Amino acid sequence: MRAGKRRGQKGQLEIGFGMIFSIIVIIAIIAVAFYAIRYFLNIKECSEIGLFYDDLQREVNKAWAATGTTQKVFEQNLPGSVEAICLGDASDDAPVLEDEEKRIELGAEDLLPVRNLFIYPKNMRCGGLDYYTLEHVENEEFRCKDVDSRSGGVRLIISKSSTEALVRIEI
Repeated sequence: MRAGKRRGQKGQLEIGFGMIFSIIVIIAIIAVAFYAIRYFLNIKECSEIGLFYDDLQREVNKAWAATGTTQKVFEQNLPGSVEAICLGDASDDAPVLEDEEKRIELGAEDLLPVRNLFIYPKNMRCGGLDYYTLEHVENEEFRCKDVDSRSGGVRLIISKSSTEALVRIEI
């Protein structure tokens, strides 16, 4: 008889029902925890985009209400999934410089005439936060500004002269 084998011993591992049930419950808890973490990270990303829109509109309103000439640099960070901010008239007859592909990919021409600020690429997780309507802004051409890949921020110049009725945003 060899030293490693014994006669009559089963080669199976017997696990009770309680142990199997416990393993299934642990796997389910871990799966739900990962789903919840991912869900809350998506909420964070969407709220950062919403705060960007609100802060930009607030600065535009301040410039629009100013009586004299005003110029302000607006800087704010955006989530890592945002590559660019696009601004302007996205209709087919509006002048487009180098950002024609982004305008088409965003489907911006379908959202006219009310939308004038777009997030690139579209963020499907945030629903209606892919675009926004900035009030008191005049931008005839469609242009995009890349988000700084190192800092995650974007820098825009908000300006209005005393003779203009609407605010301009320089990208």
